[in-house]
Amino acid sequence: MAVQQSSTRITTEAELPAAVLTANLKLHLNIDSTDQDALLAVILAQCTALAEDYTGRALTTQTWELWTDGFPVTLDYIDKVRSGIPATFSFGADSYIELPRAPLVSITHLKTYNTSNTVAEFAAASYYTDTTSTPGRLVLNDGYSWPTDLRARNAVVVQYVAGYGATYASVPAAIRMGIMQMAEEMWGNRIEGTERVPQIASQLLSAYRIEEL
Repeated sequence: MAVQQSSTRITTEAELPAAVLTANLKLHLNIDSTDQDALLAVILAQCTALAEDYTGRALTTQTWELWTDGFPVTLDYIDKVRSGIPATFSFGADSYIELPRAPLVSITHLKTYNTSNTVAEFAAASYYTDTTSTPGRLVLNDGYSWPTDLRARNAVVVQYVAGYGATYASVPAAIRMGIMQMAEEMWGNRIEGTERVPQIASQLLSAYRIEEL
C-alpha cells in the first residue's frame, strides 16, 4: 500500500526549449525572421511541459525530490499489525521506493526526519539504484531495514536525477517530433496555455507514456 507522497522538481529545464527553437522549430514552421522568437519560446516551453506531463518522463537532465509520509508497506504487513501479530518495518515492508520521473539516472540521497524533526541521511550502502525498471527504483539491500523513528508527515525525502541527457539531441526522436507537432498546432491557432495534446503528438508520445506514476 502506497503512502501519501509528492514530487518537486529542483532544477529548471532551460536547454530543451532554446535548442528546439533555434535548431528545429523555426525550420519546421518555415519561419525565417526573429520577430516571433519570444512567442515561440513560450510555446516551446508549454509544449515541453505538456510532453513531460503526458509521458511522466523527464526529458533533459533534471533533479527531483520525492517526499513521502513514510516507507511503503505491503498489505501483508498491515494485516499482521491489525491482527496483533508483532511486525517491524523490515518484515512485510516493500523493499523499494518507486521514483516517479523516468528515466532514472542516479540517486543523490535518501534522508529521513524523526519524531524530533531531526534529519538523518540513510547510508548509500543500504540500497542500490535500479535504473532498469520504469519508473526507476531505490531498492533496499538484503540485510538492511528502513528507519522506523519517523515523524507523521513528510518523513522521507529522496533526491534523484532523471532525464535522457544534457542536450536536446539526447531526447528520443519521437518525443522531439511530438513536441514540434504540439508547437505547430499552438502556433497555428496562437493559443497559449492550452492543455490539449493533438492526436498526432499523442501517437508519437504514447510509446513513452507511463500510465501509473
